[in-house]
Amino acid sequence: VPRLPKTSVIITVHNEAMSVLLRAVTSVIQTTPVELLEEIIIVDDASDMEHLEKGFDSRFKDFSNVKVLRIPKRIGFLLSRNKGALISSAPVLIFLDSNIECTQGWVSPCWRGLLRTEARWSALTWISLTRTPLSMSWQLMMLWRLFWNLKYEWIN
Repeated sequence: VPRLPKTSVIITVHNEAMSVLLRAVTSVIQTTPVELLEEIIIVDDASDMEHLEKGFDSRFKDFSNVKVLRIPKRIGFLLSRNKGALISSAPVLIFLDSNIECTQGWVSPCWRGLLRTEARWSALTWISLTRTPLSMSWQLMMLWRLFWNLKYEWIN
């Protein structure tokens, strides 16, 4: 198994419930191998809900590897992710939504596409919630990788 470089996880948020955001951050920390996780960057895209305006940064002060970037004017989901990427310190970036919950093994599919050939970017979509409360099953729906020449290929 090759030694993998550190990873920055970037989570963009706008007017998300604090409990949902805390669950997302905690699940990333608890399920990502410590040797891979450099940092978690939370990018707040000009939230205007009171619980996110006051005391937001202090909620994460006890997490040593969590950075909070506040964007004062709404710039949108994609530009917010780019702002997070600009302050990241790891060579690999993983972008997550703020309303996620990671489970054991979530990071492995992200790396699968990067470990093959000269791919520089991979994307995946998975997870299927079942009708049974609090249960979910993993389904890797698609995985693809992007090369520097801007061609991409699907990975089975």
